[in-house]
Amino acid sequence: MKTMRRTKIYLPIAATILTAALANPAAAQTSCRGFAPGCFKGIFHGQDGHDSTMPAGATTVLIRTIANGIGTHFHQFLLVREVTGDLVNSSDKGSAQWIAANREDSISTT
Repeated sequence: MKTMRRTKIYLPIAATILTAALANPAAAQTSCRGFAPGCFKGIFHGQDGHDSTMPAGATTVLIRTIANGIGTHFHQFLLVREVTGDLVNSSDKGSAQWIAANREDSISTT
């Protein structure tokens, strides 16, 4: 029975993460052509984590991401992100902090 429950939870989470990952790069390719002022392009590698034991009937899950990357304007950076995934309608919302290696510069996003 636990396997069925985990499958029901992991599929919407995977769909949410995949949608977010695939939706943004296409927009960035056209809006950042030529690295216009304010444009940010980069790549990061890290880990997403969430509670592995959720109460029965849970409708949301908090996903935390810690990642290191390299990008325009910042060069090396740290990404700290928290996203709340809605398991009922497969949507999400959250915020992120992009912190430059010098720890003096940062960008906040929602």
